[in-house]
Amino acid sequence: MIIKTAKAPTNASRTPKVEPEKTRCVFPLFDSINNAAGVLHCSVALIKAAKLKGCKAFTSNNRVDGAILIPFLFEMLASGSDLPEGFASWKEVLESEKAKREAIKRQQDEKSTMPTSDACRQAAEAMAAEYAEDVRMANELPPAIAGQDAVTIHKRLIGWVETKWKAVRAKYHAIGQ
Repeated sequence: MIIKTAKAPTNASRTPKVEPEKTRCVFPLFDSINNAAGVLHCSVALIKAAKLKGCKAFTSNNRVDGAILIPFLFEMLASGSDLPEGFASWKEVLESEKAKREAIKRQQDEKSTMPTSDACRQAAEAMAAEYAEDVRMANELPPAIAGQDAVTIHKRLIGWVETKWKAVRAKYHAIGQ
């Protein structure tokens, strides 16, 4: 009697089939924050803000892993921030405010601007002088023009108004001096 046995499988059939290698896109490893900012076309302050927020893309030797940084930046930008428009960090906001303050101080030193409180005080003094002239005219004019004809009253009124304008004009021109 002849017994047929099954043929033992060969080694070739036991190994899994290998698919051809696919090329994979790899994000770069940047040498520095400045390098990453230049390649990614964003500000250095934005990348430093990501570092301050705890992004794990920064290594101990100042290299930046783009594969971690780019998603973190998108998440950071999508979530928004409480910073004013056009600023990437509070340090930039502080520097901008300091520059504005220095410009105001320089203008005050050059006497091209003045504090609002001084302008309000001087304007109030000019208005008080104008009101005082109106009160004086109201008290002195009626007895002075009583019984006169219309032409004389008109001339007296014009004279009073011109006198008032001269007195008050000096006060208004003194504002800001």
